[in-house]
Amino acid sequence: MSRLLTNNRVPAEAGFRRTQSGPKGGEDLPTAERGLRRWQGLGPRARHLLAAVAAALLLASCAPREARVQGVPLLPLDEVDPSGQSITFWYPYTGITQRGMQALITDFNAANRWHITVKGEYAGRYDDIYDKMIPAIAGNATPNIVTAYQNQAATYEEGGALVDLRPFVDSPRWGITKVRGDFFPAFLRQDLNAQFDGKRLGFPLNRSVDVLYYNKDWLARLGLAGPPASWEEFARMCERATGPGTVGYDINTDASNLFAQVVSRGGRITGADGTGYALDSPQMRASMRFMQRLYREGYAGRVAERYGDQTDFANRKVLFTIGSTSGILFYAQAIEGSAHPFRWGVAALPHSTARPTLDIYGASVSVTVATQAAELASWLFIRWMAEPAQQAAWTRASS
Repeated sequence: MSRLLTNNRVPAEAGFRRTQSGPKGGEDLPTAERGLRRWQGLGPRARHLLAAVAAALLLASCAPREARVQGVPLLPLDEVDPSGQSITFWYPYTGITQRGMQALITDFNAANRWHITVKGEYAGRYDDIYDKMIPAIAGNATPNIVTAYQNQAATYEEGGALVDLRPFVDSPRWGITKVRGDFFPAFLRQDLNAQFDGKRLGFPLNRSVDVLYYNKDWLARLGLAGPPASWEEFARMCERATGPGTVGYDINTDASNLFAQVVSRGGRITGADGTGYALDSPQMRASMRFMQRLYREGYAGRVAERYGDQTDFANRKVLFTIGSTSGILFYAQAIEGSAHPFRWGVAALPHSTARPTLDIYGASVSVTVATQAAELASWLFIRWMAEPAQQAAWTRASS
């Protein structure tokens, strides 16, 4: 849960229009680059505030998509030629994950028969990408493909900036009709946005699940056979693990982390009709009070810095952490590189339901409005990434 317009577009007085310019947006790019440099020089709080203001102005001023493409003849999708397109892809990956994505991009560029070239760019964390997208829209410096959580994609679509991927997914020539059965239906439904008449604002290339990381050797020294099945058992283990310089658990206030605890108690964070948040449910209260209790009793600490819980876990200062499976490789690196490596594992979160209930989530990739050729080229890269061989490689790189 944590978290467009393309380089082929330029702003117009009534919103935005398509152009036939190249991927760099023609003569407007130097101005866009100067704007981005000024933007990057601002502090985080100033960027978030300006992004919010810019988003409000953008959404208020954007004309409907039909107005932006008026006068541009559109071909039937099956007749569009994506050959020779250059595509920019903004992603949040670093380290091993970034190297894995770049290797896949290299393979696609070398092998695809349309001679499409994809340029992958690290654009910051998920929130950073969102913050950059707002000024980039007005500055004509946005990517063709962007990694976005569903709520972020909805904001971009408020400005008419995203391509509805339903025609691409369902296309007899370009779609996934032959392999659709390989996808979990629930994953495919996550990017269908009811707010926009069921438009597909993204496509899922990966999903993660929040799990319990635990130190196997530490549990064994405490005489415990395995990780806790219930939250009360979790609390008792945290108490036993607490000592000079150690606690049982580092409290992480990430939204996904909290949601994982809520659903493990049989709750949800949205209302019954799915139109708003319900943050005062019994399960939410139980989750918050449970963490407050552990902290007050001294059996849990707070994450002091980004990925601090991972560092504490690797340094044997904390018995348990809760985090995404996307961090497995980073946990492994940290533990193997520590002074005293140990055996560790992952498990479902403790739960009060009859069976474990897990929070499965993830950002998708969205395609931005551009020329038809650029939109199709973007989709063909996404479709290629969704094939079994690339998914296997991507899973190894991203956990």
